[in-house]
Amino acid sequence: MEEEKVKTRLRFQKVGAAAFISHLDLMRTLGRALSRAEIPAAKTNGYNPHAYISIPCALSLGYEGTREMAEIGLPPGFDPGWIPERINPVLPKGILVTEAYPIARKSAEIAFAEYDLILERGKEGGARAAELLRASPLVVLKKSKRREEETDIAPLIRRIEPAEYGFRATVACSASENLNPRLLSEALKKLAPDETFRVRMTRRGRFFDQTAEEEFL
Repeated sequence: MEEEKVKTRLRFQKVGAAAFISHLDLMRTLGRALSRAEIPAAKTNGYNPHAYISIPCALSLGYEGTREMAEIGLPPGFDPGWIPERINPVLPKGILVTEAYPIARKSAEIAFAEYDLILERGKEGGARAAELLRASPLVVLKKSKRREEETDIAPLIRRIEPAEYGFRATVACSASENLNPRLLSEALKKLAPDETFRVRMTRRGRFFDQTAEEEFL
């Protein structure tokens, strides 16, 4: 009987040109890197088995992430602490595994994500954006796989804070409620059509805790 695999979480960065690697290509890239680094990750079944990888709350194309995570299965007794040293030499520029550890809490418990939204107008633009985005209701056109509809996104925003580079937003990121920060940019266009808010986005991490104060991943 095969031993049960130990669920393990990889924390990694996806920055620079790597921000434009799609979700599926990222999974393939990580899978190939695990194989080349000879890390015995659990594999899928079928004619073409490959490393089974789960990436919760996939990052949108073009967004950077400094504390992203992927989940794999490892044999009991394998020390995940060695993974960054072994896998980073075979990863492309812009992707860097910073930590690997056994999973203590399920990704399904994630409640919020935190983003840095970098503006050309910096602090001035951030203060203006924060002022506008604190409006309620905050109605935008939200698209899903099946439809698009006008939606009030204000209840999905936990916190908006101005910063030197623009502003920081903490928004819903769970299985039941998720706010793509792109909609914050869409809301700014709607609220201030005569102003320019060119935005570059970086996800800093996620929270398990509903208060968005603890368990920063």
